[in-house]
Amino acid sequence: MSKIIKINKGCHYTWSILPKILFFSKKDKVIKNTIMFTDTCLYDDVNEQVNKLWGFSVGLFTSQRKESYRFGWNCSKKNGKIQIFDYTEKNYVFDDVYICDVEVNKWYTYVIIKNERSITMKIYDNADKEITEITHDFLNDIHWKIGKTCRPYFGGELSAPHKIILMTK
Repeated sequence: MSKIIKINKGCHYTWSILPKILFFSKKDKVIKNTIMFTDTCLYDDVNEQVNKLWGFSVGLFTSQRKESYRFGWNCSKKNGKIQIFDYTEKNYVFDDVYICDVEVNKWYTYVIIKNERSITMKIYDNADKEITEITHDFLNDIHWKIGKTCRPYFGGELSAPHKIILMTK
């Protein structure tokens, strides 16, 4: 069953998803989300900011800007596709790296695997074919045990130019 995620015009956040608390152990932790971008995710604005799609941050009461690992996105109106980014924040400095394009109105699964020393991020198409994989080392040698999911967020500086609709299952 699909769920609609809406970010209203002029807003940054969606209120249809609340963050979930994540508990980690020394075993690998796999979190995943299957998401479809709709046509509403395409917009005309010349906007190079990376919107945040989904991921998690370290700690429960700390800012996600301290250490987080997320998938980001931006539209490419000219080719009708969505650009997907690897979006990380470590010590309040963000880095976004282009990964691939995905098509609107098609399902993709976004996976994050946390092990003792690294984070691996993967994207799969609807046929479960792996599209890409990226691995990050942790910010420092800490063994944290708790985190929280990061919900979709439109922006940096600019808010949603119109109602943005994503689907998840």
